[in-house]
Amino acid sequence: MRTPSGQISRAKEPPAKVAQLARMRLFGMTASEALSDLAGDNLGRLHMAWKRDKKEGISTDQYDAAERYREVFNDKRKAECSAAAHYDHTGTIAAFDPDEYEAWVKRAKQAYKDARDAIDLAQQELRTGNLYAAVQFMLENDQFFPHMLGDIRLVCNALHRHFFTQKRKKVA
Repeated sequence: MRTPSGQISRAKEPPAKVAQLARMRLFGMTASEALSDLAGDNLGRLHMAWKRDKKEGISTDQYDAAERYREVFNDKRKAECSAAAHYDHTGTIAAFDPDEYEAWVKRAKQAYKDARDAIDLAQQELRTGNLYAAVQFMLENDQFFPHMLGDIRLVCNALHRHFFTQKRKKVA
């Protein structure tokens, strides 16, 4: 076994094996589930729980909406030049074209505002829950709180309506 630099590794087991064993022990997963990319964060584990038992976790549509919100939230952080943003190496808007960059910043901030407006609307419909806390902790900070599972489902439903369905005009 070799390291990414080409040197011979002295590790007896690959690093993924340690992560797999930890996930199996901490979250009670099978070996194949622990190797899945979904097992790497709380939303992925909730989605895997839904695949096992439809009464648990979040559905595929809810998971897709949550992932889309995370992308929009990260783009907003990038637009603000936040150190907390996740920067990948696939490329971004070229900094040498200030007009294009400024337009991208406006689009990113507007997309985030629109998503937050969808969450605000859902919060107005549901007065007993705290959807904002569910978004902050479970989507933005990737923390798991079992008592917020119902709220995160409602948030993901609202985000799915916002991101993936056409806005239809009501016929009077």
